[in-house]
Amino acid sequence: MTIKTDIISVVNKGKSPVILTGPHNGWAIPAPHIDNGRPLGLAPHWFARGSKLRRHEACDWGVQDLFDEIQRQNSDICLLSAKYSRLLVDLNRIPAFSICEGSSETGEPIPGNRNLSDKERLERIETYYTPYHSAIDDLITDTRRTHGKVIWLDIHSFSPTWLGKPRAVGIGTLKLARSSLTETAEAWLAEQFPHLFMADQPYDLSDERHREMSCGHLIAARNNLDYFGLEIRNDLLSGTRQISDMANHIIRLTQAIS
Repeated sequence: MTIKTDIISVVNKGKSPVILTGPHNGWAIPAPHIDNGRPLGLAPHWFARGSKLRRHEACDWGVQDLFDEIQRQNSDICLLSAKYSRLLVDLNRIPAFSICEGSSETGEPIPGNRNLSDKERLERIETYYTPYHSAIDDLITDTRRTHGKVIWLDIHSFSPTWLGKPRAVGIGTLKLARSSLTETAEAWLAEQFPHLFMADQPYDLSDERHREMSCGHLIAARNNLDYFGLEIRNDLLSGTRQISDMANHIIRLTQAIS
């Protein structure tokens, strides 16, 4: 089953116990939040998929391409994608931190997110944030009912540099606690990517700053699931061959932990 709305896309619903989620897959900004051609008051290149000036803060670039290729290679894995940019509302954060007023890297202001009233913030969260999280909960409930279990992976990408410094890690993991799932997955990743993989990088959820902002623990708690995510450096998703190879690895990873 396929579900497509302005806010989310779900493909292969209910066909297997595996669910991949991409809360930062999208880069669009809805028309009411574009002022004189400037999305959220920012230069359009922030959100331009093909621009060298695109900003990682606008989207986890490459992940939607990865999802499309996973769908092409395997028609059973359920894929949930967000369509709007995380600068509109960050679906991977708890609601209180979901609307960023400035760049987390450079401090540049995001005009369309500043000076919002409580009503405006609540309306944006209810319009764009809540439907995504309701979709996750519904998918998990339906999948568990159909298959008796759920294997959930949250997929992200990250930039090759941060604050002007290169990042050595190519593939990392996100987890709240060690479990049989996380240990099996991390052992598999270490074997497949010996020179690229580092656990709990580039964001370590044992760090209170990251853990408190992330909504992973909320989704996991209300659905009685382990939270486990992958972080892929986006230059590893920059070409057709790279995306095809990474999709194959993700499919094989889901088989290893099933």
